[in-house]
Amino acid sequence: MAWTQHVYSFLIGYCLLAASSALSWKKKPQSQSVAVGGNVTFHCELNDRGARTVIWHDSTYNILFQDGNRFNAPENYIIQGEFNLVITNIKKEDNRQFICNVKDLGLEAANLTVLLPPNPPSIEANATGNPYRENQVLGLTCKSRGGNPNPTIRWLKNGQVQLDNIINNPAPTIGGLTSSHLAIVLDRTDHQANYTCVVFNEVNAQNPLGTFQVLQVQYSPFITFAPFDDLLNIRDAADATLVCIVDANPPVSTVTWRKNGQPLTGVSKSRVFQPAIKSDTGEYMCIANNGINGAKNGTIMLNVIYPPVLTVPSSRTVEEGSSLNITCNYDANPEPYQVHWERISPGPFSVDNSRHLVFSRILRDNAGNYTCKAWSQLKISGEEGVNNMEQAFTYINVEYPPGSAFIRPVGDYNVGDSVELKCSASPEGFPAATFEWKKDGVIQAQNAATYRINNARLSDIGDYICTPQNKVGRGQSSTISLSVNEPPTLTESPNNAEIHVPLSDPNPIEIKCVAQGRPSPVISWFKNNDDVPLTTLYPSFYTIEQTNTTVNSHRFIITNILYFRGGGRNMTSSGQTRLRVEDIGNYTCRVEAPTHTATVSGRASVYVQFKPLVSLGQERVAVDVAETAALPCITRANPTPTFRWYRNKVEVSDGGRYSTRLEALGETAKYQSVLTIQDVTQGDLGGYTCRMENSFGNNSKPVTLSLKSAPEAPTGLIARSKTWESVSLTWNEGFDGGAPQDFFIRYSAGNDIKEVKVRPSGVAFFNVTKLTPHTSYLFFVYGRNNLGQGAPSYGIPVVTDELVIPSLDSPPSFDSTTHMLVVKIGLEPTYCLKVDIRTKETGSQWETVYPCLEMVSDSIEVPGQGVNAMNVSVCLKYRIDVCGSPMQAEISQPPSQGLTETDVIIIACVCAIIIVTLLTILVVFICRRRRNQAKDYASENPPRRPQPINGSVTNSQKTPQAYDNTGMTQLDVLELDDPSINGAFARDSSLTNINNGYGPLELKRNAYLPYQEGHLRPNGNIPHDTSYDSQKEKQIFENEMNRRNENNSKGSRPGELQFHGIPRSPTKEKYMDLEEKKEGSLQSGQESGYSTPDPNKPKKVIYEVVV
Repeated sequence: MAWTQHVYSFLIGYCLLAASSALSWKKKPQSQSVAVGGNVTFHCELNDRGARTVIWHDSTYNILFQDGNRFNAPENYIIQGEFNLVITNIKKEDNRQFICNVKDLGLEAANLTVLLPPNPPSIEANATGNPYRENQVLGLTCKSRGGNPNPTIRWLKNGQVQLDNIINNPAPTIGGLTSSHLAIVLDRTDHQANYTCVVFNEVNAQNPLGTFQVLQVQYSPFITFAPFDDLLNIRDAADATLVCIVDANPPVSTVTWRKNGQPLTGVSKSRVFQPAIKSDTGEYMCIANNGINGAKNGTIMLNVIYPPVLTVPSSRTVEEGSSLNITCNYDANPEPYQVHWERISPGPFSVDNSRHLVFSRILRDNAGNYTCKAWSQLKISGEEGVNNMEQAFTYINVEYPPGSAFIRPVGDYNVGDSVELKCSASPEGFPAATFEWKKDGVIQAQNAATYRINNARLSDIGDYICTPQNKVGRGQSSTISLSVNEPPTLTESPNNAEIHVPLSDPNPIEIKCVAQGRPSPVISWFKNNDDVPLTTLYPSFYTIEQTNTTVNSHRFIITNILYFRGGGRNMTSSGQTRLRVEDIGNYTCRVEAPTHTATVSGRASVYVQFKPLVSLGQERVAVDVAETAALPCITRANPTPTFRWYRNKVEVSDGGRYSTRLEALGETAKYQSVLTIQDVTQGDLGGYTCRMENSFGNNSKPVTLSLKSAPEAPTGLIARSKTWESVSLTWNEGFDGGAPQDFFIRYSAGNDIKEVKVRPSGVAFFNVTKLTPHTSYLFFVYGRNNLGQGAPSYGIPVVTDELVIPSLDSPPSFDSTTHMLVVKIGLEPTYCLKVDIRTKETGSQWETVYPCLEMVSDSIEVPGQGVNAMNVSVCLKYRIDVCGSPMQAEISQPPSQGLTETDVIIIACVCAIIIVTLLTILVVFICRRRRNQAKDYASENPPRRPQPINGSVTNSQKTPQAYDNTGMTQLDVLELDDPSINGAFARDSSLTNINNGYGPLELKRNAYLPYQEGHLRPNGNIPHDTSYDSQKEKQIFENEMNRRNENNSKGSRPGELQFHGIPRSPTKEKYMDLEEKKEGSLQSGQESGYSTPDPNKPKKVIYEVVV
C-alpha cells in the first residue's frame, strides 16, 4: 500500500504547483496626462495575490502606500478598490513617476504628466533698421515661458512652415523659458514677407499662441518675360506682344531693348508685333537699373512658327511598265518631323517614307490617288503643342487593257418583264472599256455595259455573250443564258360544274383540267377545304391520268383527268367501281408552277344521291327528372330527308312538352333532327325511334333516354408508343352519363400507385411522363363527372424502355483531410453527379449532400465531418431521380497525430485516479471475502430442515434478511414455468407462455418490483430470504432441481431449462451446488444459454453474477 501514498503525494504536489502559478496581473497602471485640478486613477489589480505585499512608491523610492496602508502619501492620494492609486485635485508638484511593486511578480511604472499651457511668445531681431537691404543676414528669436510638457515653437513665412536655419532651446525646468532662433539671408522674396512664430503643447494644440513681424527689403531689378522663360513662340500672321516684367525696390519705369545684340528704339516695357512675320524671329534683351547693385538684364528668344506648305503635281498619266518620280517640296518652321507618301485610293497604305515617290516600273495596281503628308508640332507659348499635318494630292493614271468579262447572274423572268444583263471586266482596264454583245452568235446594236430588254418574250430565250475592249486591247468573253417563263393558265376547266349522280350508278365520274405555261405547270386535285392533295389523303379511291405536250419549243401544255375509281372502292357485278357517299363534295383542280407564286384553279361539285344513312350503335341521352331532354338523330342523305319520331311504335307529334327541329350540319348532305322533351318525367324514360326518308329510301335509328349517372368504363385502352420515361395511351370513351366527364389515368409499379388527370378535358389520349427506365407499369383509365367516378377500363401492362447512363471512368477518391472529392469524368451537359455520404453521426443511413452536382473541374469540396463511406452516381440533370449505379469512393484517412504534452498530463492523471480507485475496491473486496469465509466456517454443521412434502415445508423461524442495497430497483427473479409445482417455487397461472409439462427456466431481468406476475414470490410456506446464507433454502432448491431434472429426463424436451432472473446480491458472488461429480459438464441451451443438466452428470448452476 506504500505506492498508493506516492501517487497521492504526486497528485497533491501537481495541484499545488498549478495553484502557485496562478499569480498574474489583472490590470496594470498606465501613463496618463491630466490638467491641474483634475483626477487620475492608476490601476494595480492582481489575480490570486494571496498574502503577497503590494507597495506604491515614486521614482525616488519614496513609499506612498504598503498593502493599502498610508506611509508618505499626501492627503489627496488614496487607495481605491484592490490597490488602485487615486490622485485628486492634481497640482503641478504631482508631475512624476508612480510605481506599483508586487512581491514575487515585479513592478509596473506609470508617468503622470501635469498639463500646463505656454505663455504668449515674442519676437526679437538682431539688427536695427527696417527696411533692410538685399543679401543682408537677419536673425529672429521667438521666446515663450511656461508650459508642460515643453512647448513646441514653429516658424512660418507667409503661412509656410520653415524648417531650415532654426535652433530650438527647450526650457530646462517646468515653467522655464523656451526659445527658437531663425537665421535669414534676405532677398527680394523677403520684401513684405510675414514671419510668424507659434507656440503650443498638447494643452493648447487646437488653439496655439503666436506673434509675427513683416520685413521691408530693398533689392535690384529682377527681369522676367513671364509667363515665358527663355523662348516665346508666336504664330505667323497673328498679333503678338513681348512684355519685359521688371521687379525692383525701388521700382523702375523705363527699359532699353536689343535684338540679336543690336539696339532697338523705344523705352517701353512692351514690344508689339501686328502681325508677326517670319523676319521677327531673333533674340531680344531687356535692360533696367534702379541704383541697387548695378544694371540688370534679361533675354528671350522670339520664334515665329508656321506649318509646312507642300507643292506636288495634280496628276500624272503613264503607260504600264514605265518609270515615274514625283518630289514633294515643302517650306516650314519648325522643320517637319515626318514626311512620306501614301496612296489613299484604292486601298490606303504607306508607299515611301521620304519626300520622293519613285516607281522604277509602274504597274496597273499602282494607279490611284496619292498624297504627300508632312507632320510638324506647332507649340505657341502659353498654349498646348498642336501636331499639325499638311498634305497635297496627285493622281496617277496607268493605261492597260481590260481583263475577263463577268455577267452578273440573273433569275428567271416572266413574259412582259424588263430584263437587264450587266457585264463588267476584271480588271476594268484604262481607259474605260466598251462592251460587245452577241445573241446566239449575232452581234447586237447595244455596246454599253448593261444590255436591256424592255418587254421580254419567249423568243428572247437564248445565250448572250459579252466581250470588253478599249484602245489597248480586248478582254476575255463571258456567256449567260436567259430564261423567260410564262405564268400558268387554264385552257379547259370544270368551270364550277355540278354533277348529280345516284349512288348506284356503275359508271365512274371523271373531271378534266388542261393548263399551259413555262416551266411545265403542276396540276393537283383537292377536295372541299383540304390543304393536302386528294390522292395523298385518299390514294385508294381516286385515280389521275396526265399527258404533257410542248409548243414552239418553249410552252408546255398539261392535260389532267380525275377518275372516281381505285382499289379501295367496292366493285359492281360487272367489275366497275362503285361510288361512295363520301364522294359528295367540291373538287378543285389547282394549277401551280415552281417559279410563280400565283395559282389558278377550277372547281366542280359532285352530288351523289342516296337514301338516308345512319351510324352504327345506339344513341344515349341522360337527364334528371324535370329537366329538358334533347334527343339527337343524325343522318347523311341526298336529297334532303324528312324525319319522324316514334315511341312504342306511336309517332311523337309536336305539341305540349314535345317538339322537333331539323338542321343541316357542317358537312355536305349531313342533317340532324332533335326531339326536345320539356319537364322530363319517369314515364318519359326509355327507347325512342327516329325514322328518316327521301326519294331514294328510308332508315331508322334507336335513341335511349335515361337518368344521369357516373360515366361508364372506357374501352380499347392501348399504348401507342413508349420511351424510357413516357407512355402514350389512347382509349375509347365510355358513355359520359349525361354530364361532361374528365379522364384519369391510374398506373402502378409494384406498391407505388400514382394517378394523373388527363388534360385537356374530354380528350381520349394522353402521354404519361416522369416514369423510370426499364420498369413494368400497369395502366388503367376511368372517367369522372359531377355524379361520381366511373368504372375503370381493363388494365394493360407496359414496360418502359431501357436507358443507358454513362458510368464513371474510374473510382472517385475523397481526401478526408481537405474534404476534396476528385472525379475523373467528362460529363455531357445533360448529366450531373449525385454524392451520398455516411458519417459517424448518421451510422448506416446515407445522406445526400449533392443531389445534382455540375462538375466544372475534377475536384469539389464535400461538407461533413467524419465521412466513412461515399457513393457517387451519374444522374440526368432534368431528372435527378434517374441515376446510374453508384460507385464507392476511395477514402483516404488523415494521419494520426501525436499526443501533446497537455494530453499526456491529462491521461496520466486520469489513469492514476482509476488505479487508486481499483486498488481501493480490491482491498474492500478481499476484506469482505475473508469475513464471509470466517462466517461460513462457523456454520459448517447447521441443523437440517425437514424435507418438503408435496412441495411444501414448514415455516422457518429465521427472520428474513433484507437486500444489502436498499436503493436497488431492478431484481433478477427465478421463474419456473411448470404449472404443477405447488412448492416453494410455485408459478402464477396467469402467465401467457405456459407449456405442457415443465416449462423452461429462463434467465432475464425484471425492470420492475420484485414480485411481478408469474415470477418467483413467497407462497407462505417458505420465507423470502434474500441473503444466501441459509443452507436450508439451498438444500430445498437442490431437491427441487433434482426432481425437475428427473421429470425432464423422463418426458420433457431437453434444452428447455431456462432461468427468468435469479435473485442476486449486489455485493456477493454465490453458487448453488446441486451435486458434485467428477465427470460431465453443463450444456448451453439454444435460447437462454443454459440447458437442462443430464441427471447422471453433475448439476451445478451459477445463479448470480457479481458486477
